Amino acid sequence: MAMTPSLGKVNYDPLTSFAPISMVAQGYQILSVNPTFPAQSVAEMIALAKAKPGVLNYGSGGSGSPLHLVGELFKLRTGTDIQHIPYKGSPQATAAVLAGETEMVFGSVVATLPFVRTGKLRALAVTSPKRIAAAPDVPTLSELGYSGIEASSWYGLYAPAGTPPAIIARVNAEMVKLAQDPDYREQLSKQGQEAIASTPEELKRFTRSELDTWSRVIKTANIKAD
Repeated sequence: MAMTPSLGKVNYDPLTSFAPISMVAQGYQILSVNPTFPAQSVAEMIALAKAKPGVLNYGSGGSGSPLHLVGELFKLRTGTDIQHIPYKGSPQATAAVLAGETEMVFGSVVATLPFVRTGKLRALAVTSPKRIAAAPDVPTLSELGYSGIEASSWYGLYAPAGTPPAIIARVNAEMVKLAQDPDYREQLSKQGQEAIASTPEELKRFTRSELDTWSRVIKTANIKAD
């Protein structure tokens, strides 16, 4: 919804082709490195990247993939030159860091934490606005002083444009109620997602903000989808 329109031609407009109803969930990414990587913190990693521009690299699930774009956002905000290495998928990108082929990766919480807990990866930061319950010891990039790198895998509920307001309001009310259900929240938490609800207007503003952010990243980095 927020990235694809800037990666190529689509036959819809995210802001006019749909009627926003509510946010559904958000998940975040963890920046992690191989335990042998010399930098022990984000600050040390950035210093190393600036001392050796173009030498360090990070993997992703392919050109134009969400984790590729998060990596490019990180580079843009920190002023670093880190090479992107695309793989066929996110599991392969994580495996490359585990094997020492690449230095770092932005991975989902669910995919990354098992390796962090067993010492096979070292977590440096999370892209959330505040620390996440699943990894309370991992600092956010924001609290480390690197603002503007908050990034999430988010889900929103939309209807076709022109859907009657009464229907939008009814479904929104049900989503707000569902977001408070403990069992529902627990199931999403197991998938690394935080249950969240919003008003239709909040979802529309969020969609517009995400479109602006990722279109700038895609244009600046000249990203093309695989």
